[in-house]
Amino acid sequence: LDLEFTDRIELAFATPSTELRAALEAAAAGRESSGEEGLAMLPWLGPIVVEGGTLPPGARGPLEWISQDPEEARKAALRIGERAVLLGWLDGPQIPVIAAAAALQPGVYDRLIDSPTGALLLARAAGSTDAAAFENGRQHLIRATSLALQAVAADRDSEQEAWRAMQDALKAELGEQPVARLLRQGAEALTRDAANPEAVGLALVALSAERIMGDCPDSPCRGLDRVGTLEAADRWSPAARQSAAVWRVIALKAAMDPLEVTRERVGVPTAWLDLADALAGSRGASVRQALLRTRSPDASTWLDLSRLAGGGDATTWEGASKALNQRLVAQVDLALALAPADEDRLILERIRR
Repeated sequence: LDLEFTDRIELAFATPSTELRAALEAAAAGRESSGEEGLAMLPWLGPIVVEGGTLPPGARGPLEWISQDPEEARKAALRIGERAVLLGWLDGPQIPVIAAAAALQPGVYDRLIDSPTGALLLARAAGSTDAAAFENGRQHLIRATSLALQAVAADRDSEQEAWRAMQDALKAELGEQPVARLLRQGAEALTRDAANPEAVGLALVALSAERIMGDCPDSPCRGLDRVGTLEAADRWSPAARQSAAVWRVIALKAAMDPLEVTRERVGVPTAWLDLADALAGSRGASVRQALLRTRSPDASTWLDLSRLAGGGDATTWEGASKALNQRLVAQVDLALALAPADEDRLILERIRR
């Protein structure tokens, strides 16, 4: 990172989100060539490397990985930046949050106050306690995690059929999107006990998990900070670290699976975004903008993914696939080492095999 960029990030995390919004709006209005609108906004939206390298043939626009509608992409970029500021204050239990919460004045920052992350920050600053809500939220997260793990582990036809039958039963009990609903209920309950560091860590896991499932009240759900937020959750409690480890497996497995059958004809930018998030977020790595803007994969795509996975310089699908699988095994081994529930352990071991 150059000094100017570092200074801007420090400014963003040390002041209310109006400064970040102003900076993003200034970036959006910056000097950009035709077809590259939004390029100056990229460094604000995650660990994205803009300089150097060449773009893939027929590259998407700089912000198309957020939305193919340019206006919606710019609006969503501002929301991503605002969420990053709020999450920055929840990066660990040692960070004082009273001043940050006081800056979120009603009537000025209502959207931030009403967001799940804003609600968690305010509850933490207020010293909210509710032991019964904590236990309720914890149980919801445990159940949602086990169900999501079963879903991504269902590779064989028989396993997928069993999961579909289970999902139908869950819909009868909980309604549409049962896993997402459990996560929402869990996050809301855990937020009510935010004076408890363990509750905050588990709430951060639940909020990230909602976004990994693609069903969240804080759009856009996708981004390059979902798995990174799981890393922050690790710092709040051992229980959060255990749950976050399982969700890192879920995120990576869910991102990898579509490539097995569609890798040569991937038509949506989220394929590369989800992989970049799952890989970079768990390793603190950077992502080249070229990967996010890829339409159809080539040697540079496999090289990027292989490097993000920590697997060297593979330039073929076979080499990248090997690196991805090795990374998944490493994630599973970490989750197993943290003593997950017995049912989850069996599923994790099946994924590993």
